[in-house]
Amino acid sequence: MNSYDGLHDATLVNVEIVWSTGELRACFNKCDRHQSVVCLVASGITDLKCTRTLPWGMSVSVNSVSVASDNNVKKLTIQMQSGDIIEAIVEDCVLTD
Repeated sequence: MNSYDGLHDATLVNVEIVWSTGELRACFNKCDRHQSVVCLVASGITDLKCTRTLPWGMSVSVNSVSVASDNNVKKLTIQMQSGDIIEAIVEDCVLTD
């Protein structure tokens, strides 16, 4: 499993899907001294679940981001500090500046 520990406490700015290419892009403002923006780009998306029910209360901050592989299937999981989960089945993921 790949973990993106550097995104803990980052602010999720947006989640965008380019339907024609099957690309998911999630952009974050990192909580570092440079206030940098990074994007997680996932290609080959075949499934997406995105709740915004706020079970733990309103928050725009990330709790954790991970990519788990099982039988050549990669599952991207973004857990928000609101308790919501964004999950996608993807071919690959990269973090870009």
